[in-house]
Amino acid sequence: MGKIIALAAGKGGTGKTLLTAALGERLAARGEQVCLLDACAGLRGLDLSLGLQDQMVFDWLDLSREDCAMEQALLRGVGEGQPYLLAAPQDLLPEDVDIAQLQKLLTRLQKRFDYVLIDTPSGIGSLTRSLCAMADETVLITTMDDASQRGTERLSALLREAQPEAIISLIINRLLPNADRMTRRLLRRRCPATWIYHSTLRYA
Repeated sequence: MGKIIALAAGKGGTGKTLLTAALGERLAARGEQVCLLDACAGLRGLDLSLGLQDQMVFDWLDLSREDCAMEQALLRGVGEGQPYLLAAPQDLLPEDVDIAQLQKLLTRLQKRFDYVLIDTPSGIGSLTRSLCAMADETVLITTMDDASQRGTERLSALLREAQPEAIISLIINRLLPNADRMTRRLLRRRCPATWIYHSTLRYA
């Protein structure tokens, strides 16, 4: 069974989708079988990050309803070492997603892939929290922006409240090189996590 990792952020604009794509590409380049699940129903973006927007035909809602085969729904870039993408439906809002149906789909993906990375909707909505609960590990993504930290702090608290033993990591994206130790310690207190990573990934 593969590992399910949910990537989440308490606020939009943290670079979550771009980091999901980058992590998926890195794992696939190592020879892992990777599926990226875009869970941002109604506002997908992973297809754009991977340059697959012109190949869109089916999404995971079609697959869940058995309107298409797995091979028809999965998209992949040209060349070896590329992750697969299962795109989000554009005509479905997060609050209308059937969680049980999505969980069955995740189980199917887990049996086929080494890693399933979920790009969850930004915020603290029920869909995001449900997906994090289904995952083996959650990676929270924040920046040094106060609003971003507040959102991640709230999301972290909700996840811990629901699952005290949950494995939660934190990525501080676009961290300034001159950020001092006090700033880093403050962020760690606000957003408790098992592991903290720093990223300098920026939008082009």
